[in-house]
Amino acid sequence: MDIVETDYPQDQTAGLTKAKYILDRERPFTGYCNEKLKTPKDIAAHLEKYFTHYEKSLVNPNADFYIFLEARNHGAEAKRFRKYFQENVAEFALNVIILSLQGGSALILGKSTYHRPEEFLQADKNTQDDIIARLANPNSKLSIWVAAFPDLQQTINKWRSLGQFDAKTFRYALRQGFCYKSDVARDAIEFVQLFRKYFPEFVSTDTDSQQLRDRADYWLKNYAGASLCQVMIDDVREMDHSGNDICFMLQYISAHAESAGIPIYHIIEATFPRLKSLAAKDRKAAKCAFGEIKAGVERYWEYEYQTKSPRFLDVLKGYLLFFENPTQDYGSFPALLAARLSGKIKAGLRGDVNRIKNDEQLVISYRNEQESLIEKLKLMNGRNPVVKRFEEEQALIDIRLRMVGNRIAMEKQAKTVELQEKFKQGVAQRQAIDERLRKQNSQAGCASSCLSIIGASLLLPFTIFLIFLFFDSPSNAAYVIVSFITIGVMLTKIGKNKKKKAVVPIQHFTPQFTQNEQNALAQSMANIEKYFSDKEKFERFSEMVRIMLLNDEEFTKEYLSTC
Repeated sequence: MDIVETDYPQDQTAGLTKAKYILDRERPFTGYCNEKLKTPKDIAAHLEKYFTHYEKSLVNPNADFYIFLEARNHGAEAKRFRKYFQENVAEFALNVIILSLQGGSALILGKSTYHRPEEFLQADKNTQDDIIARLANPNSKLSIWVAAFPDLQQTINKWRSLGQFDAKTFRYALRQGFCYKSDVARDAIEFVQLFRKYFPEFVSTDTDSQQLRDRADYWLKNYAGASLCQVMIDDVREMDHSGNDICFMLQYISAHAESAGIPIYHIIEATFPRLKSLAAKDRKAAKCAFGEIKAGVERYWEYEYQTKSPRFLDVLKGYLLFFENPTQDYGSFPALLAARLSGKIKAGLRGDVNRIKNDEQLVISYRNEQESLIEKLKLMNGRNPVVKRFEEEQALIDIRLRMVGNRIAMEKQAKTVELQEKFKQGVAQRQAIDERLRKQNSQAGCASSCLSIIGASLLLPFTIFLIFLFFDSPSNAAYVIVSFITIGVMLTKIGKNKKKKAVVPIQHFTPQFTQNEQNALAQSMANIEKYFSDKEKFERFSEMVRIMLLNDEEFTKEYLSTC
């Protein structure tokens, strides 16, 4: 009653179960489907048999299994098992419990018991397939057991990450090495011996040999820290093979150097002495080998261009730098190789320019760098097509830029003359208007003076006439005098008014440009200067870029027609 009511007040069913196990010390563990289990191994087998059921039920900390362990004085184990479920996924937790109940030192899979992982390789195919599937799952009982062998964890994790689960790769995961026929290579050094022993099989062109090379390279790269490509490079350098074998290996090397992370310059450096001696013995094989090296350089340049360098110019720098500081005498090989790769070089340089063609500053800077590299290439071989193209390109650019300059100068001169003529016409029109005003003023002055003189002239004779008339008839004379005085005054005023209206200030009759006209002309000339300066700069740059982007056929045609 104390257990039920005090220890398990919230789950009296669990308390009653524990009380039964305590009161009946011989009572076995009653599992799923009412199975009676007495020993830890029996319980482990039962848990494994009904794995899905216990994967869910043991999440409950008051599960019958934990109560049974506590009633049998295994409280520490019950606590540890509950913690597995609290801290891990259910599948992993249950497998740890099963493995613990089975003892942990050996792995029991069905009717088989294993003490070392390499024993898996002795199992039949069906059992091995099952083991491979279990090992691929990191939460499986087998994976938990193998984790007790720390020297295997790195290769097993690598094996899982690669995702290629089969009998061949399974032995790689268990660090059992590469096996061919009856020989096993457990590291790269042992593989070299295996490679040389079965050399004909590795360099044959049939399907089996191709599969052998692929399998060997897979193991070397992922589990031995090497590559078949490097093995072949060392073999070409150290062993005396026929020209055909050397050519075949160079073909493989150049095709796989990128995936092996081996720079083409390392391959050239390592194999050149052998290639040099081959040229003296077998020119046909040497020519074939040279072709494979060329193909390898092209692939390497493409790889560098896409992954490392944003400019092909930098790729070319690497090539020239390698041969500038040689570890051995390469003779004419660098120049010959560069000449054969001239098409690739020219296309790469055009690609660089095409990407920056809208930025004048970048293009000018690039052109200067390009010129510096061309000089180095010229020292290597002055007849290289890339050098020839650059020199002819520069000559064509100089001619075209002079033509642009001359055309712009003529356009500028024509525009300047046109502007000056417009200003002269404007001044002439203004001067004509001033001249008309001057003439109008002069005529108005004459008219007013005449009216004034006429007015004054009329007054004198009539004055004399009025004197005689006054003595003869004073009243009539007075009337006439008043009338004529009035007429004379009016004529005088009219003359003065006309003269006043006709007066024009003297400054309006300037025969040269006024200050405003001079300022306007100067500003227009400055605008013309800036417009044509900008236009010349833009067209010179556009023309230079256009020529640099011409392909060989277009360039040759234009160069011949111009130069």
